[in-house]
Amino acid sequence: MTRLVGALDRAYGYYADTTGRTPALNKSLNGRDTVAEVPHTCGAGCGYLGSTGIEVQTDYFESMYREVAQNDRYSQIPFYELGRNFWFWSPQLEFKPPEQDPVITGFAVWMRFRSMAAAGVNGAPFNGVPFSTFASQVAGLASQYEADPSLTFAQTLAQGKSPGAYGGTDFWASLMMQLARRHGGQEFVTQFWHSVAYLPAATSTAGAVANWVKAASYAAGVDLKPVFYQRWGFPRPDGSVTERPPANAVPEPTVAPATRPVGTNADGRQQIFLIGSDSQLYTKYQVQLNGGWSGWTSFGGSWPASDAIGAGHNLDGRQEIYLVGNDHQLYTKYQTQVNGGWSGWVSLGGWWPNTDSIGVGMSPDGRQRLYLIGYDHTLYVKYQTRVNGPWSDWASLGGRAPNADAVGVGRNADGREEVYLVGFDDRLWTKVERPRNAGWSQWFPLPGLWPNGDAVGVGQNADGRQELYLIGTDSRLYTQSQTSPNGFWSTSWSSLEGSWRTTDSIGVGQNADARQEIYLVGNDGVPYTKYQTAVNGGWSPSWISFGGSWPAQ
Repeated sequence: MTRLVGALDRAYGYYADTTGRTPALNKSLNGRDTVAEVPHTCGAGCGYLGSTGIEVQTDYFESMYREVAQNDRYSQIPFYELGRNFWFWSPQLEFKPPEQDPVITGFAVWMRFRSMAAAGVNGAPFNGVPFSTFASQVAGLASQYEADPSLTFAQTLAQGKSPGAYGGTDFWASLMMQLARRHGGQEFVTQFWHSVAYLPAATSTAGAVANWVKAASYAAGVDLKPVFYQRWGFPRPDGSVTERPPANAVPEPTVAPATRPVGTNADGRQQIFLIGSDSQLYTKYQVQLNGGWSGWTSFGGSWPASDAIGAGHNLDGRQEIYLVGNDHQLYTKYQTQVNGGWSGWVSLGGWWPNTDSIGVGMSPDGRQRLYLIGYDHTLYVKYQTRVNGPWSDWASLGGRAPNADAVGVGRNADGREEVYLVGFDDRLWTKVERPRNAGWSQWFPLPGLWPNGDAVGVGQNADGRQELYLIGTDSRLYTQSQTSPNGFWSTSWSSLEGSWRTTDSIGVGQNADARQEIYLVGNDGVPYTKYQTAVNGGWSPSWISFGGSWPAQ
């Protein structure tokens, strides 16, 4: 019994850590969840939805006890029922009539496997089938569906059916197994469930699927709409359905290269930074003002491929860059002299999502500021306590934003900083410093709807007007600028064309003559640039390739 209770404690801890929540107290003993042996219940076992309390029928309880005592194998029943206790997301994800809902029970089906693995236990046979075989059968349902394009959402999940053995709940669990396997494992699982709570309630099954897509895309750090709506043929938000092509016609989206921040040396030469497919950080810089570029140089290290890079500079002109490491700490590296060499990496600590974006700004008196979105989806700021000096603690600026989102940081002509985020509602939000160090404004929206894993690029024209850059749902790059320095924004966006990943990041720099220049990596893995042809003016007619396939070797 001690072994059984210890395993369930570990599984409970896994559920709590993964979901970020605990069940409401219902059936409990000394404040703990209870597993009660009872002569009759709603099945072999029964767990209360969203609250504590599990009941196991006597015959199954005694069998469960014998398996642990004699074979050190654990029945899946209480681990599954914990998935009932830890269910909190019916408004966002439950399918609506007339479709049958596979999600609530599918959560318990899926998380049973993960919680047992986290508890470090061997599963007992399931209905006579070895547990490992049973798990493989469930995991294989997604591949069976993908292999047969004649199968549809309406024939399977909507009717509580699977493309093979078992039912629709197992099929839903299998799809989540596949997504987690392809897009980050436990990190995907944690990010998925943490993000769902911030999504709106769905009023239809298509709306529930849309929330599923948003949470999965957020957790994966890539846009998974092609997987859901094309490869799988699930209903779009308007209810329309696309006929399924062969699965290999819709490639699996991959994590976009890390954010391309653009730094500027004290002498005005631009410098860009990228994380390569080998996980090393690379840099490339202009060899002359407004001019040509060097080759790529490695800064080494091993960084998450989905990581973002923040680029800033100290008041004395020395550049400084920032990344979140595989250990979730924030790191910095800085030039040791103006236009010169670089220091080693220095930890600034913390615990941050390594899909996070790092916004870098500067106060009017020349102290750098850093902006990151925490695991609680709140925007935080940290600043140098003196020019070129040490750092403050983190302070909250509030808000609710995906932590795979990019933080745009701009500066008004009068020196007031302004930050930008795309929220869970797909709207672009901004918050601006008040004059005379009087704190920050409230968040307010700007026009348009954007992918909520989108990057926000912020530049500044020579006349002081800020300019914003975002990639639209149609994969084009869009821009708009303030109508006057320190002023309002126009109500329309202008297209700069191209076809870009909506999870791609936008680098914005400025040449020594104050002409803006923007940088993106294309679907072909090649970095491209486009620049203003005149100060405050129009743009070069086409995107210019930096050549090769990234990373340049």
